[in-house]
Amino acid sequence: MPELIEAMVKKIERLLEALQGETLFVVVVPAWKELPFWKLLTSSAWSCRHVCITRASEHSFCDGAQHQRRPSERYRPSSFDSGLFILLNAIAKES
Repeated sequence: MPELIEAMVKKIERLLEALQGETLFVVVVPAWKELPFWKLLTSSAWSCRHVCITRASEHSFCDGAQHQRRPSERYRPSSFDSGLFILLNAIAKES
């Protein structure tokens, strides 16, 4: 999965370079700070430079097919701390 996240970050950066309109991405990833994708996100020229890290014990996720599950089974506790990044192009930064 880390390789997929790294490829996603590179794709987002290419899109931010190419798109003419105001564009913003919110990226939530495991807080695996030792892996290459984390360095890409924290050093990205497109980042608004604020990283929010939420401890695993403080959040959960909706798994796929949550609409088919009972309300008590819709959320799964997070296995890892998560990092939230906001990447945006120059037009969005001006807004």
